[in-house]
Amino acid sequence: MLDRALVGRAVDGVDVVYHLAINWMKSHHTWKSVDELADFFDDNVRGTLNLLEASNAAGVRHFLYSSSAVVYGMTKFPTVAEDTLCTPETWARDPGAAYPIMKLTAEKLCLLCSTVYSLPVTIFRVGVVFDDNRAILPDPLFVDRILKGETVQVSKGVGRTSIHVDDVVSAFLLATLNRKAYGQIFNLSNPEAFIPDGELYRLIARTAGSKSRIRVLTKPRLNPAIESEEKTKSLLGWKPKNNLSSLKEAIRRGVPSAK
Repeated sequence: MLDRALVGRAVDGVDVVYHLAINWMKSHHTWKSVDELADFFDDNVRGTLNLLEASNAAGVRHFLYSSSAVVYGMTKFPTVAEDTLCTPETWARDPGAAYPIMKLTAEKLCLLCSTVYSLPVTIFRVGVVFDDNRAILPDPLFVDRILKGETVQVSKGVGRTSIHVDDVVSAFLLATLNRKAYGQIFNLSNPEAFIPDGELYRLIARTAGSKSRIRVLTKPRLNPAIESEEKTKSLLGWKPKNNLSSLKEAIRRGVPSAK
């Protein structure tokens, strides 16, 4: 993405750009290494701007950007819509606050190019993605403790929504060259695939054959919100086909045995 000549050749003669690229930090499992932040932002913010400028110069008809639901940060609201104030700096879970700050910055560059150049852009704030064979498990340190049979503490009511990769692809295709999607931001998650942390970790423990105890503590003041998908459904006619049972099956398939 930093090679402007290469980017220019890549978009030449292209009608649609799907921007899902990211240049990871060396410690990408947390993104909390301060020493790497400058390179992280330079690679991804400047890289996204290179893609946008090259797309505009090449006459690309639609630029779709994959952002992240973590741009909302930690919030007191039970659900968040696309016009909810984003506070990415408050994100307290992995991968750390640098990631949502970068994603929100790239969103603004997309919207800037839409306004200044009239480049048709669409932004998707994507939740945690899973497929038939594997779900992205939560904090690996927690999972490791469960596999060792140790006690894990979680907050009451706090959990996460996930979305199947097929449902992500469906939304991108429905939005492609769709004038209703131009200049729009869409949440792309599935509240029907919401799982509280307590239930998630108990499922992991049962699947792994671990005797780990899961203790549920008092609900925190701020927590990750559930993203509303109403705008995505109403404007794009999108409807997710996978639900909580699909997520649980993917989790079971990805859990290793207890140590």
